[in-house]
Amino acid sequence: MKRTLALVIVALLAVSAGCLSLANAGDEGDGVAQLLGGEKQSNVTYDWETDADATITIGADTYRSVYKLETTSIELYYRGEIDRRQPVSVEAVRYRYSNGTVISDHPKLTTESDDDVTTITVPEANGTVAFQARSHRKEFIAPVYLGREKPSYEVILPPDTDVSIPVVSSIHPQGATTTTEDGRVHIRWDEMTANSIAIKWYLTRDLYLFAGILGAVTVVGSVGMAYYVITLRKLREQREQMEVDSVE
Repeated sequence: MKRTLALVIVALLAVSAGCLSLANAGDEGDGVAQLLGGEKQSNVTYDWETDADATITIGADTYRSVYKLETTSIELYYRGEIDRRQPVSVEAVRYRYSNGTVISDHPKLTTESDDDVTTITVPEANGTVAFQARSHRKEFIAPVYLGREKPSYEVILPPDTDVSIPVVSSIHPQGATTTTEDGRVHIRWDEMTANSIAIKWYLTRDLYLFAGILGAVTVVGSVGMAYYVITLRKLREQREQMEVDSVE
């Protein structure tokens, strides 16, 4: 009985560490840091009509960001080991003028990276810049790049994911509203006051698997508890019988 219970618990831990794991950022192979080879940049599209100052749409292995700028540049980075800045590798960079014209190839639309940051420079202020980069499995962490006061932020999670159960998900900073539109969870901050955002989510199918294993653990635990209760009762009865026999 103990061995069966232990095996079920090990299976539960394996699921928690595997299917439901919330991966941490790393170096080589880190989703945010690597270039996106293989996908044609011309196929990348962006939601230019978003009403948020920053909109991040996360897919299976990439995310697409749209930022409304008040300046002519934006610096992109993530925190690596020992909290050191590292540049975000981007592609499919686009710029949209205030009149709606979108460009991708322009002498004044440039992308430069050094050891710390990637800087996208745009032709003029008060336009919108968009880019694509790698996403990290079940987790998104990024600084708040916009320097304006209390910008609005919206993050759209991949399909068939959720953040409604705190044990296996989290949203930072607090104060966000969550809605579901077209089968995808939208997380929005109308006034972003934090310096960074961090979101961990789970696949809905993993939740069902977790619930099944948890149910199995509950059943096995209940059976084990009943077994021990019965055993203790028999031992108590035997002890009482021995006491009676010794008195006689």
